[in-house]
Amino acid sequence: MQPTGLMLALLIATLALACFFDWRSRRIPNALVAVSLCTAIAIASLTRANVSLGQCLSGAGVALLFLLPFYALRALGAGDVKLMAAVGGMLGVSGILWSIFYTGVAGGVMGIAVLIWVDGLRQAGVKLELFFRTRSLSILRPGALDAVPGRTVRLPYAFAIAAGVAMYVVLGPPI
Repeated sequence: MQPTGLMLALLIATLALACFFDWRSRRIPNALVAVSLCTAIAIASLTRANVSLGQCLSGAGVALLFLLPFYALRALGAGDVKLMAAVGGMLGVSGILWSIFYTGVAGGVMGIAVLIWVDGLRQAGVKLELFFRTRSLSILRPGALDAVPGRTVRLPYAFAIAAGVAMYVVLGPPI
């Protein structure tokens, strides 16, 4: 179910601020995430929002449980995981699962675009090939991807999160 009213306003404000901070400092402040999640809980508790208190808490918990392994593998930053938990509180379980799916698609497209922009098409192809050949081994050998030649660019993933959540809000579940 898509957010409406206060929950939608909170969602937009949270994602806009997260993008701003992630762009400037590559960090998403804990205070932003905590205030956003607490506000979502208050809205769910005190109003007739389309997300109940149970859905709010479940959405946040599912987001944390689903994304913590990606943090452990260094595929996501802690701020990104916590931001998705706050978003999960605003969307509920179904909403956060579809938002995670859309965010993965948006993040992949953005990552490849940035890779091509920074390194050019030929070098990006070399990096992608090496990434896909070594990715399965990186779990067994942490640091295996550190051998990839060239610069390392950190993508402000809040933009991918915002794009994925926007796709969910606008398109809804694809099924």
